[in-house]
Amino acid sequence: MRIAMIGTGYVGLVSGVCFSDFGHEVVCVDKDPAKLEKLGRGEVPIFEPGLDALMARNVEAGRLSFTGDLKTAVAEAEAVYRADLGLDSSWPRTLATLVRATLVRVRTGSSVLASGCDACSGPGLHRPS
Repeated sequence: MRIAMIGTGYVGLVSGVCFSDFGHEVVCVDKDPAKLEKLGRGEVPIFEPGLDALMARNVEAGRLSFTGDLKTAVAEAEAVYRADLGLDSSWPRTLATLVRATLVRVRTGSSVLASGCDACSGPGLHRPS
């Protein structure tokens, strides 16, 4: 399966690397050119033990790549996974709209759109006293 992973933070990068290690073709999309440059050099911008070796193995195998081109990544994907959510309430809605609009414009077949988040919301959100 071809997967577009939107966001390369903890959820997106770890999920994208793991999906590629399961044999899927994954393109991770990010809007930050500096982060994409690091990823292109094989540097892991988060702390996750063992992720660097797993990432390198899947990049070398051709199952994992990184881009800033949302339109192309979504157009070529069978599944789109949004892992860009966080505590900034304006960013997710803005990107959700962009991803949906891009899917509508560029996809000719069917696609799966999933969202993931490592931030709690509502009563589960820890607020320091």
